[in-house]
Amino acid sequence: MPFSLMSAVLLSIVLVLWTLVYQVTSSELDNEKMYAVQCKRWGEPKVLELTTVNKPPPCQPNEVLVKVVAAGINPVETYIRSGQYPTLPDLPAILGTEVSGVVEQVGKGVTHVKVGDKVFGKPILGKGGYSQYAKLNKLDVYHIPPQLSFSEAAVLYVSYFTAYRALHFKAQMKPGEWVLVHGATGGVGTAAIQIAKAHGLKVVAFAGTDSGKKYVESLGADVGINYNDIGCYDLAIQSLGGKKFDIVLEPFSNVMLSNDLSMINKKGRICVVGSRGQIQVNPRGFMQTEAQIFGVSLLSQTPEEGRHTAAVLTRGAAEGWVKPNINYEFFLDEVPEAHKAIMRPGTHRGKLVISNIDKFYHGIPHENYTTMYVLSMPTTVVYDDLD
Repeated sequence: MPFSLMSAVLLSIVLVLWTLVYQVTSSELDNEKMYAVQCKRWGEPKVLELTTVNKPPPCQPNEVLVKVVAAGINPVETYIRSGQYPTLPDLPAILGTEVSGVVEQVGKGVTHVKVGDKVFGKPILGKGGYSQYAKLNKLDVYHIPPQLSFSEAAVLYVSYFTAYRALHFKAQMKPGEWVLVHGATGGVGTAAIQIAKAHGLKVVAFAGTDSGKKYVESLGADVGINYNDIGCYDLAIQSLGGKKFDIVLEPFSNVMLSNDLSMINKKGRICVVGSRGQIQVNPRGFMQTEAQIFGVSLLSQTPEEGRHTAAVLTRGAAEGWVKPNINYEFFLDEVPEAHKAIMRPGTHRGKLVISNIDKFYHGIPHENYTTMYVLSMPTTVVYDDLD
């Protein structure tokens, strides 16, 4: 190789290395700052802005400061972002309703976790998980089961706590009962299948595609049904031998509640875990079945219920039946895209997560991250059965 060409190649290599080093060092923040995605006004996903903000102040009594590693993405966050939710934080707000990470600091009165513990839980409203540090109330902090990764633990709170609250605390599930799970390929649906099967129930699971039908059966559902097939409700009843369901888990009550009343057993229980609008229902459906309809909200969870649920899920992880499925992992600067994806109709498997938040530096190309393996998202993938 001629000397001039060799010199040019070496110079190019040096420039590339210098650029990478400069990107890292220039992207580092001082000790009092952190990266976060803020919502400064209500609106479309584009209102979510990556910025630098001050780290949270020292913990008040009963608070826990967590260095966030991963955060779940949930439809409720899109409702808050658009301003269409009953309880809204003050602006500017950092959204994100579930996180996992490492305890950075604890306030007076916190004894069940200590600095360095791996934890998951629910951040304080408006000071959420789309950031490198988040404040949590001590009652909303739980130890991560050792069998789970940070990404898996980040989706426990909304999906698994909701599914368990519906099936155990509300419907009071019993072994041998039949449960119908709508939206079974989403986070709450997936969790509900695992919880129901572990407690001896039989499950019919609705999915939006034939591949989704196979997926829910792979999770343990006794029967998977494509709800886009003609006669899907009759098929669901036929799968029970003509009987009806003891429990229905309903994330799309604005669409499905009337159908649920035609499929529920006498004295059956319908657990509403989600709705995206209003619906007209004939009250005769309630009269004929004397079914109970429960609204399910984690905001009503007591500390005792939270600890009970965490203990059950920890045991479930050890026994192997708590298996969070991560559909796709986004980076912190991709939160607007994650918000679009979570509400896009189509096929969906498990949960969406923001990962590597603790290692995020703005300006470094994603391919330079070496600590996370992410499968490329197919361009044809769209989302459905979300919770």
